[in-house]
Amino acid sequence: QDGVFEQRHFLEMLSKACKLNTEWSISFAYQLVGMHEISNEVWFVCIREWRNNRGLTNEQIQKVIPLLQKFVRNTAFHWLISSFLYEISNRLEELEENSIRNVKRFAFSVFPQVMKSDT
Repeated sequence: QDGVFEQRHFLEMLSKACKLNTEWSISFAYQLVGMHEISNEVWFVCIREWRNNRGLTNEQIQKVIPLLQKFVRNTAFHWLISSFLYEISNRLEELEENSIRNVKRFAFSVFPQVMKSDT
């Protein structure tokens, strides 16, 4: 019981931290990449907050996409990644050409994985 409460509390605090400081959340995520014991819930929180952040800069998007690419083969993340791409696509007119190119490239790399998982 205590462990579940602690985990929920940690995830809530992580969510708040990701909302308050996007740069920190991206840096934190890069530190976590090499660790194998990180639960999907931690990644879900980070990715969800990036998706919900309408103020992501071009530079931050460029940093987030390589992180997201690490989850393309994991079907548990397909919906979240797709919704991230959808939110970014709604802001294309605000983005620099480089960011648009990277988002497109990433979207096209996700599509075949999603199609494989549906069969």
